[in-house]
Amino acid sequence: MTRIVSCDELGATLQTPLGDLTIGGQGMQVSELSVRTGEVHISGQIEYLQYTENQQSKKQSGGLLARLLR
Repeated sequence: MTRIVSCDELGATLQTPLGDLTIGGQGMQVSELSVRTGEVHISGQIEYLQYTENQQSKKQSGGLLARLLR
C-alpha cells in the first residue's frame, strides 16, 4: 500500500504499486496506516473488495489473473 486515495464510512480506496484496491462496506474506518511497511488496518463491516491493476503492471506481468493461474 502506498497511499490512501479516498476513505469514508462506506469504503476506502488504497493505491498499491500494482494498482488500486477498493474496500467497501459500512462503518469503515482506517485506524492505522504505515507506508513504510505497506500495512493498513481497516475496521467496519466489509462487503466487497475490488482490485484494479494499473496499465504498467498489466504490461510487465500479464496481469493479476495471469499470475494467479501460472
